[in-house]
Amino acid sequence: MRSQAAPGELGVRRLPRRRRQAKGCALINDRSCASVVCWRMKPIALLPYVLTLAIPIMSSCQTRHLPRAEYVREDFSEGLAGAHVKGKWGFVDQAGGWVITPSFEEVGGFCEGLACVRLSGKWGYVDKAGRMVIPPQFESAACFSEGRAEVRVKGKEGFIDHLGGQIIRPQFDHVRSFRSGLAPVRLGEKWGYIDRAGRTIVEPRFEDAQEFYEGLAAVRTGGKYGYIDTAGKFVIEPLFADASGFARGRASVRVNGRLEDINREGEVMKPKITATYRPGHILQ
Repeated sequence: MRSQAAPGELGVRRLPRRRRQAKGCALINDRSCASVVCWRMKPIALLPYVLTLAIPIMSSCQTRHLPRAEYVREDFSEGLAGAHVKGKWGFVDQAGGWVITPSFEEVGGFCEGLACVRLSGKWGYVDKAGRMVIPPQFESAACFSEGRAEVRVKGKEGFIDHLGGQIIRPQFDHVRSFRSGLAPVRLGEKWGYIDRAGRTIVEPRFEDAQEFYEGLAAVRTGGKYGYIDTAGKFVIEPLFADASGFARGRASVRVNGRLEDINREGEVMKPKITATYRPGHILQ
């Protein structure tokens, strides 16, 4: 005897394409097969099951028929890159296939699972499935770093968390990303540093301040760059016309019109054969 589903129990079985849809069954056709879902319950109670099956199929079909991207950014982050087609931005994987449908005016890169996107002139954040996690509401937005992202509201900048909560209210004229637990912030014409709770750690007194890399940050005072530690104390005196962040114990500086590499003690090192690149700054 053929077993029957108990009341309220969901049964799923695969049927040949040619067979007619049975009464009381929902048919979902994904081009490769026809699935029939039969139930013994009110139709409204079946809706969550139907949506669970239908939404992935609809999303797949939506991206499957999109034209190839006209432009793909070179900087893949977390496996995805912003891509442009017919005036809209979305995201593609490294094979060039669309992962997030191009429907945005502009996009940033993925950091910590979220990417900033612009819709109707406002910025919000989407996850890798294209879901809008933080609705568009900001005048500008940037990548997440150490659980915080800089955003602009009513001409002032602050930081939000992954849920969009204002952890550090917009109060600064400009901010940069968190590194080593600290972020550069500008009030008026002077830069200082705050921690992840918004407390001032280094009072605003610099003409410019960059993010921390390997425990040191380049700052400018008196028209020259030097390096401070996380307590705000100079480790390398301000002697340089320009300076980058440290990477693998080296930083690039401009001194006497030439680019030089220095170590953490500020001593000039022998040049490497490869092109000079350091984080935080690209020296010309």
